[in-house]
Amino acid sequence: MFNNFVTLQRFIIFVFLAAAVPNLWASDADTEWLSVKQGYFTIYYHYEDFNNTRYILNTIAEHIPLLTGNTGLQINRGCEIYLSSKPAEFGELTGWRLPPWTQGVAIPQKRIIILKSPRFSGSKFDLGRAAVHEFVHILVYSEAGNIPLWLNEGLAVLLSGEGYFNSQELSHAVLMKKVVSFDEMEDVLRFESMKANLTYQQALSATQYLVKEFGWEAVQKIFSNMKQGESFQEAFFHSTGLWLDEFEAEWAKELHSQYRWAFLKDLDYLIFLLFGPIVLIGGFLMWRRRRRIIKQWEIEDRYYDSEDYTEY
Repeated sequence: MFNNFVTLQRFIIFVFLAAAVPNLWASDADTEWLSVKQGYFTIYYHYEDFNNTRYILNTIAEHIPLLTGNTGLQINRGCEIYLSSKPAEFGELTGWRLPPWTQGVAIPQKRIIILKSPRFSGSKFDLGRAAVHEFVHILVYSEAGNIPLWLNEGLAVLLSGEGYFNSQELSHAVLMKKVVSFDEMEDVLRFESMKANLTYQQALSATQYLVKEFGWEAVQKIFSNMKQGESFQEAFFHSTGLWLDEFEAEWAKELHSQYRWAFLKDLDYLIFLLFGPIVLIGGFLMWRRRRRIIKQWEIEDRYYDSEDYTEY
C-alpha cells in the first residue's frame, strides 16, 4: 500500500509539472524579445506574433514605391518596430502617455514605431497598414521636419490605404457645426475616440483636396522647399499659391458643399434627427390641448357656480 501511495504521489507531481511547464514556456515567450530584419526595417516581437511580423514587413515593402513616388522622399536610414503583446508592455514603451483608442505610435526622432499586437488589443485594424501609417510620419520627419497634423495624418491615412473613411461622420460634423479646425487637430491625443476619429477623417479629406487641386507635385514641392530651409507656411504658399488659412477656408467650403446633405443617406441618423422635433411638437400640441380643456372646465365651473343657476 505504501508503494501504491508513493506511485500516486509521483503521478500527481508528474501531472502538475506537465501542466506547469507549458505555462512557463508561454511566460518566457511573452517576455523574451525576438527580432527579424528585412531591408531597412527591424521588428522586435514575441514568439506568438511571428506571423504578424511577416505580414508587417511584406505590407511595408509593397507600399514603399507608393510612399517615395508620391512624396518624393527617400528612405536612407533604418527603422525599428516594436510589436507589443501586453497592455502594460505597450504602456511602458510609450511612457503611458497615449489614450486607449490608439493602436500604434511613431517616435520620429528615434525612428521607432510601437504597435499593439492584435493578441491583446482585440482590434480588427490592419496591422500592416498601421505600420505603414506610422512609417509615413517617420519618413516625413526625417526628410522635411515637423508639419501640421492635418497633413501629417492625412498623408499617413491616404498612403497606407487605411479604409476607415466614413462620409457620414463628416456629414454629421458639417450639419451639427462640429468641424474640427486645423489648429484644434493638433490636440488629437487629448480627444475622446469619436472626436479623434472625426479628426482623422477630416485630415484625410483635406489632404485629398490638396492632391486633387494641386497634384502630388505640390506635396513634393512643399517637402523640397522645407528641406531647403523654408517654413511650412512659406513652402505651402510657394507650392500652392495659397496661405494655409486660405487653403483651410477653401477646403471647408468644399467640405460643406460635398457633405451637407450626405446625412440623408443615413436612414438611422435621419430618423434620429426627425424624432426629436416630432416629439417636441407632439408634446407641445398635447400641452396646448390640455390647457384648452382645463380652461374650458374653469369656464364651466364659473357658469354653474353663478347666482343665476336655478336647479329644477
